[in-house]
Amino acid sequence: MTHPVAPPPGSSERPYGIVGDGSLARHFRHYLSLSGCASAGWSRREGRVTGATPSQALRDCPVVLLLISDDAIEPFVSAHPELQDRVLVHCAGGLVSPRARAMHPLMTFGPDLYDLGTYQAIPFVCEPGRPGFREVFPGLSNPAYALNPVDRPLYHSLCVLAGNLTPFLWEKLFTVFLHRFGLPREVAEPYFRQVVQVCQGPLPFPHSGPVTRGDRGAVARHLEALRGDPYRAVYEGFVRAVAPELLEPAR
Repeated sequence: MTHPVAPPPGSSERPYGIVGDGSLARHFRHYLSLSGCASAGWSRREGRVTGATPSQALRDCPVVLLLISDDAIEPFVSAHPELQDRVLVHCAGGLVSPRARAMHPLMTFGPDLYDLGTYQAIPFVCEPGRPGFREVFPGLSNPAYALNPVDRPLYHSLCVLAGNLTPFLWEKLFTVFLHRFGLPREVAEPYFRQVVQVCQGPLPFPHSGPVTRGDRGAVARHLEALRGDPYRAVYEGFVRAVAPELLEPAR
């Protein structure tokens, strides 16, 4: 069982419960610790080792964070009705559940833990009409916003499209550059940094490249070069989304 993180000396704060042992759970526990908040955890793996149930491991936790995969949240709550008297919170961006309130941290969480300032700057996108972020986390100062539940799937699809899928594109570029062209990663680093800088500027972003220029011939050559590569569909999908006329035969 994960040992509770002790609260500050003299504090009577009860710990936050955390279900899960993945990347988000690690980051959340670290953030709570840096903020002087106590936490206790349970995961399926720990339960197999210790024999402890969630209710046993989290018995002192009035708030329980369900930091497990989106598809596992509802089944977990159904399997553990004894937790229904707690405040249950999930961090799934697109899930709406009558059993747990949504508080989605708009951030990516990798293997390296962050410093306190980075955690405090993370916005949380919550639900209206339910106890809010300040009530659940009075010790945290993050900006928090309410989003209509009907919009959550679209909201999260855009988060995934922009934040979770673009690293695959850069990984593809760096890998092919190195293993097919013999070009080291450093060759594309300035390009990568400039793209990031552009995305930090004001909207609308300045766009460049053959799609923006309407260069039908270049787009056709690119699609031919990517024939047989799964990323051809990705390229074509982007073109279809922003300049579908470039996929039509020239008149």
